[in-house]
Amino acid sequence: RKDHGVLYDIYFRHKHYRELVENHHLSEVLSDLLDENYFLYESSLVYKPAGKRNEVPFHQDFMDRTSEPFKIII
Repeated sequence: RKDHGVLYDIYFRHKHYRELVENHHLSEVLSDLLDENYFLYESSLVYKPAGKRNEVPFHQDFMDRTSEPFKIII
């Protein structure tokens, strides 16, 4: 639901977001900032809907991800 303040799997579900992420100019900027070896890890979009009170207290997501099988590209 769009009024909850988060869209999950946005890369896979929304064509316009996918086009933005795959935009060549954006890729160039990210490569300059992060290096060439970056990847999309999380594809959720968090936002504040107009007129909604959905304050989230300070917190840290993904504290322990050591069990996830991913490789670092060097």
